[in-house]
Amino acid sequence: MWLSPNLWFDIGMGISAVSGGLITGALYTKSRILSKQRQEVEEAAINSKGSSFQSKHSIIHETLTSLRVKTGADKARIGHFHNGGKFLDGSPMKKFSITHESCERGVPYDGGQLQNILVTMFWDLMEVMRQDKPKMFLTEDMADGYFRSYLKSNGIEAYAILPIMKQDLYIGFIELEWLDLDKLPKSDLAFRSIFVQSKDDIELELALR
Repeated sequence: MWLSPNLWFDIGMGISAVSGGLITGALYTKSRILSKQRQEVEEAAINSKGSSFQSKHSIIHETLTSLRVKTGADKARIGHFHNGGKFLDGSPMKKFSITHESCERGVPYDGGQLQNILVTMFWDLMEVMRQDKPKMFLTEDMADGYFRSYLKSNGIEAYAILPIMKQDLYIGFIELEWLDLDKLPKSDLAFRSIFVQSKDDIELELALR
């Protein structure tokens, strides 16, 4: 079958357009993949020149340490809630991990051991957190249970906890611990003010990108 030159030209143009589109699409996809990979590397890296991530968490650590010193606590730490897989029946495993910790000199850091902890193991602590009250709780006043046993075995005489919120969700908590009742703040009013302000500052910092 004889085809006119114009038809051959149109066919050639069509093939070129399709080929160009495929090449452009492939290059764009490759560019997107490389850009995503670079972003993942940058997000995971500790940048020597500084970054918003480093600035944010430096401020959080400083705020946490300041809170510990001002309240006379032996330990101050932040825990974050996260997913942890599923049980065989399909129900989710709700867990928390300690992400920031500040301790008085001589007090051992144990945040590294409190990773991927089932929330249900510390349910008494979660119930107190949900009260959202900036007050000190004595270990001796607690009902028997896993959390009370944990406190007693670690020599913790008193603690305080407030939730970290993002809109209506609990995303974590700030906890203070005292090993000596004589170190508890004498003024409840001053303690509440310091604790709430520090919590608000940390909550705001975590919300920033």
